Amino acid sequence: TTPSYMSLIFTILLIYMLSRILQPLRMASTSASIIHYKARTDEYQGGVKRFPVPDDKVFWNVSWSEYSPVDYTAPPVLKNPVWADPDIRTSPPENPLKFNELDGKINRRSFMGDYTIIDGVPQNPVGRTGMIGRGLLGKWGPNHAADPIVTRWKRDKSGEKILRDGKPVLEFVAVKRKDTGEWALPGGMVEAGDTVSATLKKEFGEEAMNSLEATDEEKKQIKAKIDEMFKQGEQV
Repeated sequence: TTPSYMSLIFTILLIYMLSRILQPLRMASTSASIIHYKARTDEYQGGVKRFPVPDDKVFWNVSWSEYSPVDYTAPPVLKNPVWADPDIRTSPPENPLKFNELDGKINRRSFMGDYTIIDGVPQNPVGRTGMIGRGLLGKWGPNHAADPIVTRWKRDKSGEKILRDGKPVLEFVAVKRKDTGEWALPGGMVEAGDTVSATLKKEFGEEAMNSLEATDEEKKQIKAKIDEMFKQGEQV
């Protein structure tokens, strides 16, 4: 009986090891088929109503002739500020935008891989959202944002970790948005030619440490603290 018992243990261990090896591969193969929800809410910011998209009609490989998305680009974006692309659907630019690559100082590559271009316009790689156009975003295609997640263990006055149900309590920095009143991570859009790390530091200083209203001396102190804190960070 001992050999059979040992064989059973070996089989269980082998299955476990294979599952750990194959799990990332399964996640990678299904990441493109994860249904998104937040980009399908009934109402876009500003009260714009989306065309309703049910779960079974999200993916582009599902035929749906009745799909009639709302076309919306916010008026401030249509005024062509320096941070926004031109409206390439109505007046193609003299220098075509270079999608899926670094376009001068603008990074038009997506972290999800190459995206499809339909009639000269990028197609959302996660599927239908009930809306076309740019909404409040300035760029066609990816609009990169940087959001720092700053955490620490909750401790008592003596410096010992506070436990809840036997587990340490993790705290994180959040800010309350002035426009919606919702709690969010501090962060912002990565400007052309800027780096993610520089954007993280700038946005954290402005939104979490109120650097915009600080004196010059206070700004120096805030910058030094942020530089020191972000030395321990990891970009994901």
